[in-house]
Amino acid sequence: MKQKLLSLLFMAFIPIAMMALDKVEVDGIYYYINTTDNTASVTYEGNKYTGDVVIPATIVYDGVTYDVTEIGNYAFDQCTDMTSITIPISVTSICHSAFRGCKNLTSVNIPNRVTTIGSAAFASCTGLTSINIPNSVTTFGAKAFAGCENLTSVNIPNSVTTLTGDLFYECYNLTSVNIPNSVTSIGGATFYSCGLTSINIPNSVTSIGDQAFAWCPFLTSINIPNSVTSIGAQAFEGSGLTSINIPNSVTSIGNGAFGFCSGLKSVNISNNVTSIGEFTFRECSALESIIIPDAVTSIGPYAFAQCSSLKNVDIGSGINRFIIDDNGAAVSRAFYKCISLRVVTCHATSVPGIFNSNGQKYGSILEENHLFYQSSYKYATLIVPDEAYEAYSTTTPWKDFGNIAKMSEATVVTAHNYTREYGEPNPTFEYTSTAPLNGEPAFFCPVGVNSAPGTYVIGISQGTATNTGLIFVNGTLTITKAPLTAKVNSYTINTSDAMPTFDATYTGLKNGEAEMVLNPVFTCTATDSNTPGIYDITLTTTTNNYDVTIEPGTLTIKPASSDISITAAGMGTYCSPYDLDFSGVTDLRAYIITGYDWQSKRVYATRVYDVPAGTGIYLVGNAGDYNIPSSNSTSYYINMLVGTLSETWIEPTDGDYTNLRLTGSSPSDASFKTFSKGRAFSANRAYLQIPTDVLSNSANAVGIIFDDEVDGIEQFNMNADDSNADWYTLDGRKLSGKPTQKGVYVVKGRMIVVK
Repeated sequence: MKQKLLSLLFMAFIPIAMMALDKVEVDGIYYYINTTDNTASVTYEGNKYTGDVVIPATIVYDGVTYDVTEIGNYAFDQCTDMTSITIPISVTSICHSAFRGCKNLTSVNIPNRVTTIGSAAFASCTGLTSINIPNSVTTFGAKAFAGCENLTSVNIPNSVTTLTGDLFYECYNLTSVNIPNSVTSIGGATFYSCGLTSINIPNSVTSIGDQAFAWCPFLTSINIPNSVTSIGAQAFEGSGLTSINIPNSVTSIGNGAFGFCSGLKSVNISNNVTSIGEFTFRECSALESIIIPDAVTSIGPYAFAQCSSLKNVDIGSGINRFIIDDNGAAVSRAFYKCISLRVVTCHATSVPGIFNSNGQKYGSILEENHLFYQSSYKYATLIVPDEAYEAYSTTTPWKDFGNIAKMSEATVVTAHNYTREYGEPNPTFEYTSTAPLNGEPAFFCPVGVNSAPGTYVIGISQGTATNTGLIFVNGTLTITKAPLTAKVNSYTINTSDAMPTFDATYTGLKNGEAEMVLNPVFTCTATDSNTPGIYDITLTTTTNNYDVTIEPGTLTIKPASSDISITAAGMGTYCSPYDLDFSGVTDLRAYIITGYDWQSKRVYATRVYDVPAGTGIYLVGNAGDYNIPSSNSTSYYINMLVGTLSETWIEPTDGDYTNLRLTGSSPSDASFKTFSKGRAFSANRAYLQIPTDVLSNSANAVGIIFDDEVDGIEQFNMNADDSNADWYTLDGRKLSGKPTQKGVYVVKGRMIVVK
């Protein structure tokens, strides 16, 4: 007991800093370091980070190297003066509120080893316009991008299965989102108040959460796949939907799911939905008709309240109760202020009653709380089953319809609703009648191929029909925007050349229209041609008739030359974003790797002069700085070197290939060696890839055979006497003799085309 007490007293005097994780500062960035696995996590330090911040892949502290694997909680929280961030390829997680409130960040590139983006990680980054989410990401925290009001497009990687709640909450300008087939659920308020115009929900999704797409005013169309079984409360409330098809897979629709969708004109409800909750279609002021399927047994209060254009209601045979609001007075008002009602058909043979949520039936209810309060039902026609005619005629509020008709006697003629694209001809209009007609009704719809997108009335009238007592219900023709693709052209120019006139290739123009109807405006991130680089070319259009998908282009501004440095070792690897010409360069030679000899464990290095952009090369020369002229290369090489134009994390293997890095102090002892764990390769470097089944199991390094005689691929005559030569495929596999099939091979250190 005494020993334990002494231990506690000793611990009480240990400085707090010694009991916590070690917090260190390296080159102006603060980290928590883990001495167990030699990893580091970037951490918060009083809002000190400003300007362009570059996080390294590794840090050295007290002589020990640590891999930077995490952006910790609040690391850059509210760093409003930080303008850019470079996240190294070594990072695997971005934690809670890591970049929250960094309002001057405009773009973020997340490296392809990050698996987790924590809650509110980029919340309120109001300047953020683009973000790259790699396929390595599997998990998002809640509100990860909430409040990024200038974010315009997002591509969800196919490694993600769940879109968490509030993920893109109030991203007002988010107009384009790609949801992959891996996603199974869309969480609550995921896209609340976003700028989406349309979205494709894949067949993998089974649930749409509460308020998932609420108050997306520009969301006019959405496809709910047959995989979805539940639609949450207020899921599409206040959205711009004009039509909705609720598939038969859906069994549950939450309260208020489509409330305040003022442009909603067409609704198809699943045959498996059993109840329509309160406020489900409240204030869908453009909705003109609704068919409630037979499976529905109950309709909640205010379900269709203030659907001011609702003319025709068809209630299925399964309905047996209307539910009242238990919060205060007994109120139903399912069709409150439906001021355009003309025909209500109820197929239930027993008059539906009014119940509370506990199943208690009300014998009487105040008129102002009834189903049709302040609607036009007293001037409308009610059509009911013949056998229930007397019951409806004596039951409030049904008995107060202006006219009650038996189904066997009433004939309702309803024009079908249609949807077509702008620029397409009208469909052949048809109708549905509850009884055969003698003759045909007449249609009137004054629109053509040039009519603008919108919804138009399909009028229907007596025409040549001789039946009397017909009830006509108009249909609607919805003209949607025509899909159009604009592929922005890409350009390559030299430094200081005149900037090109940007253009695009358009697919989908209608009615013989020219591209100028789109009012195209091109924007390039390069304002002049004085600075070499690769720049995005974007396009904006202004059109009411087309739904435009834009594929950006690029402008490549080539420098007159590229600067390459060779260290005292006299060698290195390189990869350029530009075509290069080594033909006039002295003291520096460029090689590609064309094959592997598994017997000698060496690779073939073939000298090249014309190097296309993106080609990994091995350089040998005198130490110094070189200016390599740019070119317009048309060459193509089969090359075992892989170039890195940006910082890239490379694992020891890649599928069926083993990766090797260049080592050695000079070209005479240079080799490519395997490595045991992943590592970051800098931009503008290269590494070697050899098929694992070709590389000898015992080989952890390969030497280099130089062949300065080969400038490219030579042709070879199969009749030549070369029976003793060793033949290899380009991936280094040795053949048993001369090849019998056409192709490119390596023999005697040369690449040979066998014809």
